[in-house]
Amino acid sequence: MSDARKKELHSGSDEVLDDQTVKLIKSRADKEDINDECSSVKASLEESFKKHGVKGISAAIKDKMDNWENEKLNIAVTGRSGVGKSSFINAIRGDIDESQPGYATVGNNECTKQRKAYPHPNNKLLIFWDLPGVGTDTFPRNTYLKHPEIRFQMYDMFIIMACDRFTQDESWLAEEIKKTGRPYLFVRSKVDAQIDSDAIRKRKAMKPHNPLTVIDEIREDCKQNLGQEKNIYLINNNDIFSTNLDFEKLFLHLVDGFSELKSEAFLYSIHIFTPEILQRKINSLRKRIWGMGVLSSLSGAIPIPGTSLVADGLLIANETRLYRKQLGLSNDDMQSLSLMMNMPIDILADKYSLKSLALACTAKGVMASSVLICSEVVESAVGLAVPVIGMPIGAVVSFATTVKLLRSILSILEEDARIVLKLVMSHTMNNMQNDVDINKKPGE
Repeated sequence: MSDARKKELHSGSDEVLDDQTVKLIKSRADKEDINDECSSVKASLEESFKKHGVKGISAAIKDKMDNWENEKLNIAVTGRSGVGKSSFINAIRGDIDESQPGYATVGNNECTKQRKAYPHPNNKLLIFWDLPGVGTDTFPRNTYLKHPEIRFQMYDMFIIMACDRFTQDESWLAEEIKKTGRPYLFVRSKVDAQIDSDAIRKRKAMKPHNPLTVIDEIREDCKQNLGQEKNIYLINNNDIFSTNLDFEKLFLHLVDGFSELKSEAFLYSIHIFTPEILQRKINSLRKRIWGMGVLSSLSGAIPIPGTSLVADGLLIANETRLYRKQLGLSNDDMQSLSLMMNMPIDILADKYSLKSLALACTAKGVMASSVLICSEVVESAVGLAVPVIGMPIGAVVSFATTVKLLRSILSILEEDARIVLKLVMSHTMNNMQNDVDINKKPGE
């Protein structure tokens, strides 16, 4: 590692970062093509400008890009006492432990008599509600839906949990939810406990134990009790990455089960990563690039020298920060990775070729890159001018430059995010295996 690089990582020098940013984006941007984006934005801007004017277009796009932050999501988690609702809520909110605010208390054997709200730490508008289970003396079927403590109509989705067998009460509740048109799913928790119990029984009987066989038996039992229901997920709250279990599928069902805006709000709020979840985030962020290009083109249409460059620098710097946060590459994420790996950040960057640390999230660094890339896209953009806007070449060049920059930045961050995810998952699996080895009895 160069002395300048080491100095930057330890001192946070923006000057070094700006220079590194230009070089890194230049190497990646050479591979990108913007002709298709320029062609598509021409027709869109012409039509939108005629209907709404520049201010109207800008406001509409900003609303579309940022409205997810204001979207309320209420997810009901219901089931009998002791089925693991609190552990599940803690897990899906980011593996929250008892030292953190908002921790859902685990191990309380008393029947839930009052619903309780657990907002997600990354988004206070995403709330998981721990509801009393149906079929108890306090909450029988005949009054459950109208009970003031349930508020059945307010939830966007229902998660119905059990840790042994689903009963007619849970099936009845699903039928009532189905009538409202709201999505729901079944979660069978504590699968690990049943696997452990089977291992003990088989050891005593001197028979072979196969966890996959236990999982298949649980799935079959769920099908028999729930009939034609397809949305049944087996999980281990204490290890959401368990092989052969369904936490990732459950998460993706939650993302897909909402409307587009609510789906985006859920995806961006959750800080859980698996390969498929990471890919979903990357795909969603990639869709934002076109809108950012249009916003940039609007600033490029203002006939005031320097206006577009400054606006583009701020826009791209803010978008880069969003990418980092969503892909698990924020400063806090990298500090956590450094602690987990017991390795300084600069050594991590060298050992695993993490390039994103050289990306500046400052307007200055982005503006320097914009100047470099802008000179390369002018020629291709000249024939794609938008005649209805006051400064057509400036508008289209701003669009092309922003799209090219953001595509390059996201590509760099995507590569690092995949590397970091592999490190985290490998470290987690190694720790789990160590725990298993420590707890094994001699001769096992």
